[in-house]
Amino acid sequence: MELLVPLLTVVIGAAAGLFGGMLTAKRQARLELEKWSRGVSDAFRSEVRVTVKDLTTKIAAAIHSMCWLCWLAKYGPERLTVERVNQYDDEMHTLLPQITGLHAATASMDYRVYEHLKPLVLELVALDASIGEAGLAFVPADRNSASALAGLHQPSSSLEKRLAVLAAEAVRPYAIDAGRPPSGAGRLTR
Repeated sequence: MELLVPLLTVVIGAAAGLFGGMLTAKRQARLELEKWSRGVSDAFRSEVRVTVKDLTTKIAAAIHSMCWLCWLAKYGPERLTVERVNQYDDEMHTLLPQITGLHAATASMDYRVYEHLKPLVLELVALDASIGEAGLAFVPADRNSASALAGLHQPSSSLEKRLAVLAAEAVRPYAIDAGRPPSGAGRLTR
């Protein structure tokens, strides 16, 4: 019996140590999982912001080309050339696939952001089609043939002025706001 008490004490102490170690390991594993999950969520939010930034940068470049060409047609039609119209066409030929690709990538990350930017992208594509048609009608020897392009200066300028607000509204759930986690960010929404 004298050996039983110390042996029982050792067994109980070992069991308590083992149980405590298991609890500590379980708690540590849970904390690591939460840390990993936060890291993935932060990386995802960052990727959405980067993709939208890249998309709006490409949209801004496209709108700038539109404004530049239409401004020239409106305020300096005698300086407008077929080469300048062709340069615009080349620029848009490069930018539009990048814009639609980034817009599609946005859809794969957050469908709500994609839907929010969709009217902007569709307006951009429609405006490009109108500028393309007006550019085809331009004849250098006829200053009046620049009037269709000149008429598109206001819509392109309007789109340029609205771009920042539309992009900001689209990514508002992903904004970094004084340490508060964004509401609903990081989830694929439909």
